[in-house]
Amino acid sequence: MGITVDTSGAPLLRVTFAGTLDDDAFNAYLAEYRAFLGRGMRYAIVIDASTSGVPSPAQRRLLADSIRDDRPRLRAQCVGGAFVISSTLVRGALTAVLWLQPLPFEYVLVKDVDAAERWCRERLNDTVADQVKA
Repeated sequence: MGITVDTSGAPLLRVTFAGTLDDDAFNAYLAEYRAFLGRGMRYAIVIDASTSGVPSPAQRRLLADSIRDDRPRLRAQCVGGAFVISSTLVRGALTAVLWLQPLPFEYVLVKDVDAAERWCRERLNDTVADQVKA
């Protein structure tokens, strides 16, 4: 249980939240994500929270603060994100975070990881096609 950040398929980043999220794991996730941003590469992100517990109010605040602090890099580097969320409570927590601090990139909520990866790959392909045209 916890949070897994998989960068092995970059530029497709996969983050999996599973079970109860403790503060240490949440802080480690944010640090690892910021380290990934430090690479400066364009990417798309799949966030699989289909088996996640509800983040605490403090974790939701940390996430909103992280979005605010990293906004320029998120806007410049992330071509899109796809969330896989089964729980209405977890979906509500995401809504609360994004109300406080909207994401600076396009995102979708999808039913499963396969749909999330397809959507992200399309966004990555569209970005490559746009760069070729420019």
